[in-house]
Amino acid sequence: MQNSRCLGAILLAFWACVICFTTLASSRVAATDVDKEYILVTFSNNAAAVQRRVGSSLKIYSNSGYRRSAAVRYLKSQIAKDYPLQVIEDWPIHVLNIDCVVYEVLQNDSEALLTALAKDSRIESVQRMQYFQLQAVDIQNQYNDPYFNLQKGWHESMSWQTHRISTGVNVDVAVIDTAVDVSHPDINSAVKNSKRFVNPKLSSMGDPHGTAVAGVIAAKPDNRIGIVGVAPGVNIHALEACWRTAAGNSCNSFTLAKALSWAIERDIDIINLSLAGPEDALLHRLIRVAVDKDTVVIAASSDRPSLSFPASVDGVVAVKMAENVNKNTAGPEKKYIYAPGENIVTTVPGPSYDFISGSSLAAAHVSGIVALLMAYQPALNANQIQEQLLTKIRHVKHKHAAYHVVDACAVLVGGRDHPKSSRMQECESQGYVSNRAE
Repeated sequence: MQNSRCLGAILLAFWACVICFTTLASSRVAATDVDKEYILVTFSNNAAAVQRRVGSSLKIYSNSGYRRSAAVRYLKSQIAKDYPLQVIEDWPIHVLNIDCVVYEVLQNDSEALLTALAKDSRIESVQRMQYFQLQAVDIQNQYNDPYFNLQKGWHESMSWQTHRISTGVNVDVAVIDTAVDVSHPDINSAVKNSKRFVNPKLSSMGDPHGTAVAGVIAAKPDNRIGIVGVAPGVNIHALEACWRTAAGNSCNSFTLAKALSWAIERDIDIINLSLAGPEDALLHRLIRVAVDKDTVVIAASSDRPSLSFPASVDGVVAVKMAENVNKNTAGPEKKYIYAPGENIVTTVPGPSYDFISGSSLAAAHVSGIVALLMAYQPALNANQIQEQLLTKIRHVKHKHAAYHVVDACAVLVGGRDHPKSSRMQECESQGYVSNRAE
Protein backbone atom coordinates (compact mmCIF):
# COMPACT_ATOMS: atom_id res chain seq x y z
CA MET A 1 0.00 0.00 0.00
CA GLN A 2 2.82 2.40 0.88
CA ASN A 3 4.56 1.65 -2.43
CA SER A 4 1.29 2.34 -4.23
CA ARG A 5 0.86 5.66 -2.46
CA CYS A 6 4.46 6.65 -3.22
CA LEU A 7 3.99 5.78 -6.88
CA GLY A 8 0.76 7.80 -6.96
CA ALA A 9 2.49 10.79 -5.41
CA ILE A 10 5.34 10.58 -7.91
CA LEU A 11 2.92 10.41 -10.86
CA LEU A 12 0.89 13.32 -9.50
CA ALA A 13 4.03 15.43 -9.12
CA PHE A 14 5.16 14.45 -12.60
CA TRP A 15 1.88 15.48 -14.25
CA ALA A 16 1.82 18.69 -12.23
CA CYS A 17 5.23 19.55 -13.66
CA VAL A 18 4.08 18.66 -17.19
CA ILE A 19 0.96 20.81 -16.87
CA CYS A 20 2.95 23.70 -15.41
CA PHE A 21 5.55 23.50 -18.17
CA THR A 22 2.90 23.24 -20.88
CA THR A 23 1.04 26.26 -19.52
CA LEU A 24 4.19 28.37 -19.38
CA ALA A 25 5.33 27.30 -22.82
CA SER A 26 1.98 28.05 -24.42
CA SER A 27 1.42 31.41 -22.82
CA ARG A 28 4.54 33.41 -23.42
CA VAL A 29 3.19 36.05 -25.75
CA ALA A 30 -0.38 37.20 -25.75
CA ALA A 31 -0.16 39.08 -22.48
CA THR A 32 3.50 39.91 -22.74
CA ASP A 33 5.20 41.51 -19.76
CA VAL A 34 5.29 45.25 -20.33
CA ASP A 35 8.61 45.51 -18.46
CA LYS A 36 10.24 43.39 -21.17
CA GLU A 37 10.84 44.54 -24.73
CA TYR A 38 9.55 42.61 -27.71
CA ILE A 39 9.91 43.07 -31.45
CA LEU A 40 8.07 41.62 -34.44
CA VAL A 41 10.12 40.25 -37.32
CA THR A 42 8.49 39.02 -40.51
CA PHE A 43 9.89 36.61 -43.09
CA SER A 44 8.61 36.09 -46.61
CA ASN A 45 7.06 32.66 -46.94
CA ASN A 46 6.63 31.58 -50.55
CA ALA A 47 6.22 27.92 -49.77
CA ALA A 48 2.89 26.37 -50.70
CA ALA A 49 0.64 25.88 -47.69
CA VAL A 50 -1.92 23.11 -47.62
CA GLN A 51 -5.11 23.02 -45.55
CA ARG A 52 -4.64 24.01 -41.91
CA ARG A 53 -6.77 24.86 -38.92
CA VAL A 54 -6.66 28.63 -38.52
CA GLY A 55 -6.42 29.61 -34.89
CA SER A 56 -4.50 26.48 -33.91
CA SER A 57 -1.17 26.66 -32.12
CA LEU A 58 2.04 26.19 -34.02
CA LYS A 59 2.54 22.73 -32.51
CA ILE A 60 -0.82 21.68 -33.90
CA TYR A 61 0.10 23.08 -37.32
CA SER A 62 2.96 20.60 -37.56
CA ASN A 63 0.51 17.72 -37.14
CA SER A 64 -2.37 19.01 -39.22
CA GLY A 65 -1.02 19.34 -42.74
CA TYR A 66 0.42 22.85 -42.58
CA ARG A 67 3.94 22.98 -44.01
CA ARG A 68 6.11 26.03 -43.57
CA SER A 69 9.17 26.52 -45.74
CA ALA A 70 12.36 25.02 -44.31
CA ALA A 71 14.07 28.33 -45.01
CA VAL A 72 11.71 30.21 -42.69
CA ARG A 73 12.13 27.64 -39.94
CA TYR A 74 15.90 27.94 -40.24
CA LEU A 75 15.89 31.74 -40.42
CA LYS A 76 13.74 32.11 -37.33
CA SER A 77 16.33 30.30 -35.24
CA GLN A 78 19.34 31.73 -37.04
CA ILE A 79 18.23 35.32 -36.46
CA ALA A 80 17.92 34.57 -32.74
CA LYS A 81 21.49 33.24 -32.75
CA ASP A 82 22.93 36.08 -34.81
CA TYR A 83 21.38 38.75 -32.61
CA PRO A 84 20.72 38.82 -28.85
CA LEU A 85 17.12 37.62 -29.22
CA GLN A 86 14.88 34.89 -27.87
CA VAL A 87 12.05 33.37 -29.93
CA ILE A 88 8.75 33.71 -28.05
CA GLU A 89 6.03 32.82 -30.56
CA ASP A 90 5.22 32.99 -34.26
CA TRP A 91 2.21 32.94 -36.54
CA PRO A 92 1.67 32.64 -40.31
CA ILE A 93 -0.14 35.62 -41.84
CA HIS A 94 -1.44 34.13 -45.07
CA VAL A 95 -3.05 37.28 -46.48
CA LEU A 96 0.41 38.90 -46.57
CA ASN A 97 2.30 35.65 -47.39
CA ILE A 98 4.60 36.13 -44.42
CA ASP A 99 5.51 34.54 -41.11
CA CYS A 100 5.50 36.86 -38.09
CA VAL A 101 7.87 36.03 -35.22
CA VAL A 102 7.87 37.62 -31.77
CA TYR A 103 11.33 37.93 -30.23
CA GLU A 104 12.28 39.11 -26.77
CA VAL A 105 15.12 41.66 -26.89
CA LEU A 106 18.03 40.56 -24.70
CA GLN A 107 20.17 43.68 -24.93
CA ASN A 108 19.75 47.25 -23.73
CA ASP A 109 20.37 49.11 -27.00
CA SER A 110 17.21 48.11 -28.85
CA GLU A 111 17.47 51.07 -31.24
CA ALA A 112 20.79 49.82 -32.63
CA LEU A 113 19.35 46.31 -32.82
CA LEU A 114 16.34 47.46 -34.84
CA THR A 115 18.61 49.37 -37.20
CA ALA A 116 20.78 46.30 -37.76
CA LEU A 117 17.80 44.02 -38.30
CA ALA A 118 16.25 46.44 -40.80
CA LYS A 119 19.40 46.14 -42.91
CA ASP A 120 19.42 42.33 -42.78
CA SER A 121 18.38 41.08 -46.24
CA ARG A 122 16.94 37.88 -44.78
CA ILE A 123 14.21 39.83 -43.00
CA GLU A 124 11.04 41.13 -44.68
CA SER A 125 10.24 43.71 -41.96
CA VAL A 126 10.97 44.52 -38.32
CA GLN A 127 9.20 46.71 -35.78
CA ARG A 128 8.65 47.17 -32.07
CA MET A 129 5.71 45.48 -30.40
CA GLN A 130 3.09 48.22 -30.02
CA TYR A 131 0.36 48.33 -27.40
CA PHE A 132 -3.18 49.62 -27.88
CA GLN A 133 -5.86 50.81 -25.47
CA LEU A 134 -9.59 50.25 -25.73
CA GLN A 135 -11.54 53.49 -25.87
CA ALA A 136 -14.14 53.22 -23.10
CA VAL A 137 -14.40 53.78 -19.36
CA ASP A 138 -16.82 52.26 -16.85
CA ILE A 139 -19.18 54.54 -14.85
CA GLN A 140 -21.48 53.70 -12.13
CA ASN A 141 -42.03 52.21 -25.71
CA GLN A 142 -41.42 50.80 -28.90
CA TYR A 143 -39.90 47.60 -27.55
CA ASN A 144 -40.62 45.61 -24.41
CA ASP A 145 -36.94 45.62 -23.43
CA PRO A 146 -36.91 47.31 -19.99
CA TYR A 147 -33.87 49.56 -20.59
CA PHE A 148 -34.95 50.69 -24.07
CA ASN A 149 -35.95 54.16 -22.88
CA LEU A 150 -32.50 54.62 -21.32
CA GLN A 151 -30.71 54.04 -24.64
CA LYS A 152 -29.99 57.66 -25.45
CA GLY A 153 -27.46 56.78 -28.15
CA TRP A 154 -29.99 54.57 -29.88
CA HIS A 155 -32.58 57.36 -29.86
CA GLU A 156 -30.21 60.21 -30.74
CA SER A 157 -28.88 58.40 -33.83
CA MET A 158 -32.45 57.55 -34.92
CA SER A 159 -31.61 53.86 -35.07
CA TRP A 160 -35.06 53.01 -33.74
CA GLN A 161 -36.62 54.36 -36.96
CA THR A 162 -34.57 52.05 -39.17
CA HIS A 163 -35.74 48.67 -37.88
CA ARG A 164 -38.86 48.99 -39.99
CA ILE A 165 -36.69 48.55 -43.07
CA SER A 166 -33.47 46.86 -41.90
CA THR A 167 -32.01 45.00 -38.92
CA GLY A 168 -28.69 44.09 -40.54
CA VAL A 169 -29.71 40.51 -41.28
CA ASN A 170 -26.82 38.24 -42.35
CA VAL A 171 -24.19 40.98 -42.22
CA ASP A 172 -20.98 39.66 -40.61
CA VAL A 173 -19.34 41.90 -38.01
CA ALA A 174 -15.97 41.09 -36.43
CA VAL A 175 -15.61 42.59 -32.95
CA ILE A 176 -11.85 42.60 -32.31
CA ASP A 177 -11.77 43.33 -28.61
CA THR A 178 -11.63 41.72 -25.19
CA ALA A 179 -13.62 38.55 -24.58
CA VAL A 180 -17.36 38.78 -25.25
CA ASP A 181 -19.65 37.07 -22.74
CA VAL A 182 -21.17 34.70 -25.29
CA SER A 183 -23.61 33.34 -22.69
CA HIS A 184 -25.27 36.73 -22.15
CA PRO A 185 -28.97 36.18 -23.01
CA ASP A 186 -29.22 39.50 -24.87
CA ILE A 187 -26.42 38.68 -27.35
CA ASN A 188 -25.84 34.90 -27.28
CA SER A 189 -27.90 34.18 -30.39
CA ALA A 190 -26.01 36.82 -32.39
CA VAL A 191 -22.53 35.40 -31.73
CA LYS A 192 -21.66 32.99 -34.55
CA ASN A 193 -17.95 32.61 -33.77
CA SER A 194 -15.84 33.17 -30.68
CA LYS A 195 -12.06 32.94 -31.19
CA ARG A 196 -9.16 33.57 -28.82
CA PHE A 197 -5.88 35.11 -29.99
CA VAL A 198 -4.53 35.95 -26.53
CA ASN A 199 -2.61 34.14 -23.85
CA PRO A 200 -4.41 30.84 -23.13
CA LYS A 201 -3.43 31.30 -19.49
CA LEU A 202 -5.76 34.30 -19.21
CA SER A 203 -9.34 33.90 -18.07
CA SER A 204 -11.71 33.09 -20.92
CA MET A 205 -14.69 34.66 -19.15
CA GLY A 206 -16.40 37.58 -20.80
CA ASP A 207 -14.98 41.07 -20.26
CA PRO A 208 -17.07 44.24 -19.82
CA HIS A 209 -15.54 46.06 -22.82
CA GLY A 210 -16.00 43.41 -25.50
CA THR A 211 -19.42 42.49 -24.14
CA ALA A 212 -20.49 46.15 -24.11
CA VAL A 213 -19.43 46.71 -27.73
CA ALA A 214 -21.20 43.55 -28.91
CA GLY A 215 -24.37 44.57 -27.04
CA VAL A 216 -24.55 48.02 -28.63
CA ILE A 217 -24.31 46.41 -32.06
CA ALA A 218 -26.45 43.30 -31.73
CA ALA A 219 -28.55 42.99 -28.54
CA LYS A 220 -31.84 41.18 -29.21
CA PRO A 221 -35.06 43.22 -29.34
CA ASP A 222 -38.45 42.30 -27.88
CA ASN A 223 -37.17 39.60 -25.53
CA ARG A 224 -38.37 41.41 -22.39
CA ILE A 225 -34.85 41.86 -21.05
CA GLY A 226 -32.19 44.52 -21.31
CA ILE A 227 -31.65 46.62 -24.40
CA VAL A 228 -32.02 46.70 -28.19
CA GLY A 229 -28.99 46.54 -30.50
CA VAL A 230 -28.54 48.94 -33.39
CA ALA A 231 -28.44 45.99 -35.81
CA PRO A 232 -29.87 42.92 -34.03
CA GLY A 233 -29.89 40.83 -37.21
CA VAL A 234 -26.10 40.72 -37.65
CA ASN A 235 -23.72 37.81 -37.13
CA ILE A 236 -21.14 38.72 -34.49
CA HIS A 237 -17.67 37.18 -34.73
CA ALA A 238 -16.13 37.76 -31.30
CA LEU A 239 -12.34 37.84 -31.80
CA GLU A 240 -10.54 38.12 -28.47
CA ALA A 241 -7.29 39.99 -29.12
CA CYS A 242 -7.22 42.21 -26.02
CA TRP A 243 -7.17 41.55 -22.30
CA ARG A 244 -7.68 43.30 -18.97
CA THR A 245 -4.67 44.59 -17.05
CA ALA A 246 -4.27 46.51 -13.80
CA ALA A 247 -4.08 49.71 -15.84
CA GLY A 248 -7.12 48.91 -18.00
CA ASN A 249 -7.60 46.96 -21.21
CA SER A 250 -4.75 46.34 -23.62
CA CYS A 251 -3.89 44.69 -26.95
CA ASN A 252 -0.65 44.37 -28.89
CA SER A 253 0.55 44.24 -32.48
CA PHE A 254 0.77 40.46 -32.55
CA THR A 255 -2.64 39.57 -31.12
CA LEU A 256 -4.37 42.18 -33.28
CA ALA A 257 -2.55 40.93 -36.40
CA LYS A 258 -3.81 37.38 -35.76
CA ALA A 259 -7.40 38.55 -35.30
CA LEU A 260 -7.30 40.80 -38.37
CA SER A 261 -5.90 37.96 -40.48
CA TRP A 262 -8.73 35.68 -39.35
CA ALA A 263 -11.36 38.27 -40.30
CA ILE A 264 -9.78 39.11 -43.66
CA GLU A 265 -9.42 35.47 -44.69
CA ARG A 266 -13.16 34.98 -44.10
CA ASP A 267 -14.30 38.09 -45.98
CA ILE A 268 -16.04 39.56 -42.93
CA ASP A 269 -18.19 42.54 -43.97
CA ILE A 270 -17.38 44.90 -41.08
CA ILE A 271 -14.40 44.98 -38.70
CA ASN A 272 -15.00 46.94 -35.48
CA LEU A 273 -11.82 48.20 -33.78
CA SER A 274 -12.85 50.07 -30.64
CA LEU A 275 -9.22 50.80 -29.78
CA ALA A 276 -6.39 53.22 -30.45
CA GLY A 277 -2.61 53.31 -30.23
CA PRO A 278 0.58 54.31 -32.05
CA GLU A 279 1.19 53.82 -35.76
CA ASP A 280 1.96 50.17 -36.48
CA ALA A 281 3.45 49.06 -39.81
CA LEU A 282 2.27 45.43 -39.76
CA LEU A 283 -1.29 46.28 -38.72
CA HIS A 284 -1.35 49.09 -41.30
CA ARG A 285 -0.58 46.57 -44.04
CA LEU A 286 -3.32 44.22 -42.87
CA ILE A 287 -5.89 47.00 -42.62
CA ARG A 288 -5.00 48.13 -46.14
CA VAL A 289 -5.64 44.58 -47.39
CA ALA A 290 -9.05 44.65 -45.70
CA VAL A 291 -9.93 48.09 -47.11
CA ASP A 292 -8.79 47.09 -50.60
CA LYS A 293 -11.13 44.06 -50.37
CA ASP A 294 -14.02 46.49 -49.70
CA THR A 295 -14.32 45.51 -46.06
CA VAL A 296 -15.67 48.37 -43.94
CA VAL A 297 -13.15 48.93 -41.13
CA ILE A 298 -14.46 51.08 -38.28
CA ALA A 299 -12.14 52.44 -35.58
CA ALA A 300 -12.54 54.50 -32.44
CA SER A 301 -10.60 57.77 -32.39
CA SER A 302 -8.47 58.94 -29.50
CA ASP A 303 -8.15 62.58 -28.49
CA ARG A 304 -4.37 62.11 -28.32
CA PRO A 305 -2.73 62.69 -31.74
CA SER A 306 0.09 60.25 -30.91
CA LEU A 307 -2.50 57.48 -30.45
CA SER A 308 -4.55 58.07 -33.58
CA PHE A 309 -4.00 54.64 -35.18
CA PRO A 310 -5.84 52.76 -36.73
CA ALA A 311 -8.46 55.49 -37.23
CA SER A 312 -5.80 57.48 -39.13
CA VAL A 313 -5.46 54.89 -41.92
CA ASP A 314 -6.91 55.98 -45.27
CA GLY A 315 -10.21 54.25 -45.96
CA VAL A 316 -10.93 53.47 -42.29
CA VAL A 317 -14.15 54.92 -40.87
CA ALA A 318 -12.87 57.05 -37.98
CA VAL A 319 -15.40 57.60 -35.19
CA LYS A 320 -15.41 60.18 -32.41
CA MET A 321 -17.69 60.56 -29.45
CA ALA A 322 -20.22 63.25 -30.41
CA GLU A 323 -20.60 64.57 -26.88
CA ASN A 324 -16.90 65.55 -26.81
CA VAL A 325 -16.91 67.70 -29.94
CA ASN A 326 -17.53 70.97 -28.16
CA LYS A 327 -15.00 70.07 -25.48
CA ASN A 328 -12.11 69.23 -27.78
CA THR A 329 -12.63 70.97 -31.12
CA ALA A 330 -14.23 74.05 -32.61
CA GLY A 331 -16.87 71.87 -34.26
CA PRO A 332 -17.39 68.70 -36.29
CA GLU A 333 -14.39 67.75 -38.43
CA LYS A 334 -15.38 66.40 -41.80
CA LYS A 335 -13.09 63.38 -41.74
CA TYR A 336 -14.72 61.96 -38.61
CA ILE A 337 -18.05 60.29 -38.00
CA TYR A 338 -19.69 61.45 -34.77
CA ALA A 339 -21.86 59.08 -32.79
CA PRO A 340 -23.18 58.86 -29.22
CA GLY A 341 -20.67 57.57 -26.70
CA GLU A 342 -21.49 59.05 -23.31
CA ASN A 343 -23.43 57.16 -20.64
CA ILE A 344 -24.42 54.35 -23.00
CA VAL A 345 -26.41 51.58 -21.33
CA THR A 346 -25.26 48.23 -22.67
CA THR A 347 -24.55 44.59 -21.88
CA VAL A 348 -21.85 43.52 -19.41
CA PRO A 349 -20.99 40.08 -18.03
CA GLY A 350 -23.11 38.75 -15.23
CA PRO A 351 -25.31 38.79 -17.23
CA SER A 352 -26.04 42.41 -16.46
CA TYR A 353 -26.17 45.95 -17.84
CA ASP A 354 -24.26 49.14 -17.08
CA PHE A 355 -23.59 52.66 -18.32
CA ILE A 356 -20.27 53.00 -20.18
CA SER A 357 -18.68 55.96 -21.95
CA GLY A 358 -16.08 56.33 -24.68
CA SER A 359 -15.47 56.42 -28.40
CA SER A 360 -15.49 52.60 -28.27
CA LEU A 361 -19.25 52.78 -27.89
CA ALA A 362 -19.52 55.45 -30.58
CA ALA A 363 -17.67 53.13 -32.98
CA ALA A 364 -20.04 50.30 -32.06
CA HIS A 365 -23.04 52.49 -32.92
CA VAL A 366 -21.52 53.21 -36.33
CA SER A 367 -20.76 49.53 -36.96
CA GLY A 368 -24.43 48.81 -36.32
CA ILE A 369 -25.59 51.58 -38.65
CA VAL A 370 -23.26 50.35 -41.41
CA ALA A 371 -24.69 46.84 -40.99
CA LEU A 372 -28.22 48.23 -41.40
CA LEU A 373 -27.18 49.94 -44.63
CA MET A 374 -25.28 46.94 -46.02
CA ALA A 375 -28.27 44.65 -45.47
CA TYR A 376 -30.69 47.13 -47.04
CA GLN A 377 -28.51 48.24 -49.96
CA PRO A 378 -25.93 45.48 -50.53
CA ALA A 379 -24.75 46.98 -53.81
CA LEU A 380 -23.11 49.95 -52.08
CA ASN A 381 -19.32 49.81 -51.83
CA ALA A 382 -17.25 50.91 -48.83
CA ASN A 383 -16.59 54.40 -50.24
CA GLN A 384 -20.29 55.02 -50.85
CA ILE A 385 -21.08 53.83 -47.34
CA GLN A 386 -18.53 56.20 -45.84
CA GLU A 387 -19.93 59.08 -47.89
CA GLN A 388 -23.39 58.38 -46.49
CA LEU A 389 -22.04 58.40 -42.94
CA LEU A 390 -20.18 61.67 -43.46
CA THR A 391 -23.06 63.58 -45.01
CA LYS A 392 -26.10 62.41 -43.06
CA ILE A 393 -26.14 63.99 -39.62
CA ARG A 394 -28.65 65.49 -37.22
CA HIS A 395 -28.39 68.12 -34.54
CA VAL A 396 -29.03 67.02 -30.96
CA LYS A 397 -29.72 69.64 -28.31
CA HIS A 398 -29.99 69.06 -24.59
CA LYS A 399 -30.33 71.51 -21.72
CA HIS A 400 -26.57 71.68 -21.17
CA ALA A 401 -25.14 70.47 -24.49
CA ALA A 402 -25.62 70.46 -28.24
CA TYR A 403 -23.80 68.37 -30.83
CA HIS A 404 -24.11 66.55 -34.17
CA VAL A 405 -24.49 62.78 -34.59
CA VAL A 406 -24.74 60.46 -37.57
CA ASP A 407 -28.40 59.97 -38.48
CA ALA A 408 -29.09 56.27 -39.09
CA CYS A 409 -32.48 56.95 -40.63
CA ALA A 410 -31.01 59.48 -43.06
CA VAL A 411 -28.16 57.13 -43.94
CA LEU A 412 -30.66 54.53 -45.14
CA VAL A 413 -32.87 57.11 -46.89
CA GLY A 414 -29.95 58.68 -48.69
CA GLY A 415 -28.84 55.70 -50.78
CA ARG A 416 -28.26 56.62 -54.39
CA ASP A 417 -30.83 55.67 -57.04
CA HIS A 418 -32.93 53.75 -54.55
CA PRO A 419 -36.73 54.05 -54.73
CA LYS A 420 -38.21 55.58 -51.58
CA SER A 421 -40.61 53.41 -49.66
CA SER A 422 -43.43 54.93 -47.60
CA ARG A 423 -41.39 54.19 -44.49
CA MET A 424 -38.41 56.06 -45.87
CA GLN A 425 -40.63 58.99 -46.75
CA GLU A 426 -41.97 58.95 -43.20
CA CYS A 427 -38.38 59.09 -41.94
CA GLU A 428 -37.70 62.10 -44.17
CA SER A 429 -40.94 63.86 -43.31
CA GLN A 430 -40.00 64.00 -39.64
CA GLY A 431 -37.05 66.21 -40.49
CA TYR A 432 -34.26 63.83 -39.56
CA VAL A 433 -32.31 64.13 -42.81
CA SER A 434 -29.69 66.88 -42.67
CA ASN A 435 -26.74 66.90 -45.03
CA ARG A 436 -23.51 68.17 -43.53
CA ALA A 437 -22.74 71.65 -44.75
CA GLU A 438 -19.74 71.85 -47.04
